[in-house]
Amino acid sequence: MNREFDGITVLHGIECNIGPDGIPDLPSAVLKDFDLVIASIHSRQGKHDDEITKRILAALHNDHVDILGHLTGRILLRREPSVLDLPAVFEAAAGLHVALEVNGYPSRLDLSDSDCRKAKEYGVAFSLGSDAHATGDLQHMKLAVATARRGWVSADEIINTRRLDNLRAWLGI
Repeated sequence: MNREFDGITVLHGIECNIGPDGIPDLPSAVLKDFDLVIASIHSRQGKHDDEITKRILAALHNDHVDILGHLTGRILLRREPSVLDLPAVFEAAAGLHVALEVNGYPSRLDLSDSDCRKAKEYGVAFSLGSDAHATGDLQHMKLAVATARRGWVSADEIINTRRLDNLRAWLGI
């Protein structure tokens, strides 16, 4: 598409699962070919502070991970957020240059506005997402924007509001 259409650039990205050991479920040989990698916990979620925190911290240390998706794993009215050491995650994400997703899907809204505000204190970068699984879900991006605004996150702290050259520089591509 990048060769076929002028004025549009498509980045090659993927969301992968963070395994029980904190390692993404795709090998490094595959992940290295993507422009952007989002890592999220989709299985074996729980309320075990140490276990979940260790998984996330291990994923943050993976050289291919650019964004950590729906950090607490909460699903409103269905699953409570995982209890984890947020300050340790925020500090690691900021230091390792990994953005935290603000997920606008109505049943997630994860990070919360108050968690965004806390993460800002550590110098964390953010990425806004709709968690779209169908085109109609793209409208949920407005909820991610609203959540980030309530958390006092500014446009310059959000990687996917940047100019393409600035985003590429942030991603190292």
